[in-house]
Amino acid sequence: RVRFDDTVQQRSWRLTRDGQPLLTLAQAPLDTVVLDDSLAVKRTYTYKAYRLSGTALTDSTAPLQATTLDTSSHAFLWQIDSLGDGNSSVLYDVAIVNDTLTYAVGEMYLRDSTGQLDPQAYNMARWNGQRWQLIRIQFYTICGQSSRTPYPASSIFAFGANDVWVTSRGGQIARWDGTTQTATICNPDPFVINKIWGENPNSIWAVGYGGRIGHYTNSTWQRIESGTTLPMNDIWGARNPISGETEVLAVGSYVNQNQGKILLRIQNSAVTPLADSGLPSNLSGLWFMPGRRYYVVGGGIYQKTTLEGSSAWVGYAPGIVTSYYTNSIRGQGINDVVAVGAFGEVVHWSGLTWRNYIGTTGLGNGSYYAVQVRGSLVIAVGLVGNRAVVLRGNRN
Repeated sequence: RVRFDDTVQQRSWRLTRDGQPLLTLAQAPLDTVVLDDSLAVKRTYTYKAYRLSGTALTDSTAPLQATTLDTSSHAFLWQIDSLGDGNSSVLYDVAIVNDTLTYAVGEMYLRDSTGQLDPQAYNMARWNGQRWQLIRIQFYTICGQSSRTPYPASSIFAFGANDVWVTSRGGQIARWDGTTQTATICNPDPFVINKIWGENPNSIWAVGYGGRIGHYTNSTWQRIESGTTLPMNDIWGARNPISGETEVLAVGSYVNQNQGKILLRIQNSAVTPLADSGLPSNLSGLWFMPGRRYYVVGGGIYQKTTLEGSSAWVGYAPGIVTSYYTNSIRGQGINDVVAVGAFGEVVHWSGLTWRNYIGTTGLGNGSYYAVQVRGSLVIAVGLVGNRAVVLRGNRN
């Protein structure tokens, strides 16, 4: 921030980086943003601003130091696990709690002692760092009645090891405390849930088919009007470190049909469409760090640094990062982002370069539908053939 303490109208000044001229401005307007994009990674730079009197440098600001981020490592060791014995077993979503605790949800069918497939699916799997345990989350067979059924689970969000939320496609939410199921919540205005995201246990957002958005808060459901009937495929939120407010975004389209797209910002009970110029008509997922980087994926990978204004989303040409449809994207920093999709596609952004792992993860077919990255661990879930599949990537 540069400020002049006098009334002299001469307003020429120079910005330096490590003692070298970077930019010279005369009569610069208020709120001028300077972007320095020729920096190395993991390096500290010193900036100073000087007032110019003609060509002479006079008084200056105090030095300001800024350190650029390091890149994250591309060096993953990949392992694949398959869950379920057939009958279209599949996993739709995943939540990493820590290095030794991960949950994945979907539907997994096992054969009994006679070799017959059990018609009752397992709908959640728990990884303890060494093996997977299959679990049946019980939803109401019909809301308002006592009978229970382990319906396929569609989405999961974990606040911690003892507070995990799981949804059914029928619009119910189950709460898991790490050992047992503690609650089953019916939505009085049910819809098919595709994804959930939670700000805290008293504020859970759900999106699904028919343009539906639901907000579960203080033990009640509220329907949020989206203004669209397009399927809402993903939702994500994060707190903006500058404003202190939580940003929540959702994305929707028919994945396999060219019938439109929508990107929404959700604030309290208000929904605002955002600029979608540059995006394709088939969108599946999104992830962002507020005010720093926004990603939307589907028929490609697209990004922006701000949502303000009407600037177009910038995508990568086919084959530069991926040649296949991308279903999901998640990150843990602007220098550590993973996207997954069709034909076993896995790509990683280190902050400097993209790395494509197709052909090296061991999955030559099938699709990954969701991915999470936490610490040194990446886990993607989906299907191959008629079996559910989990990809685990570990970095040293």
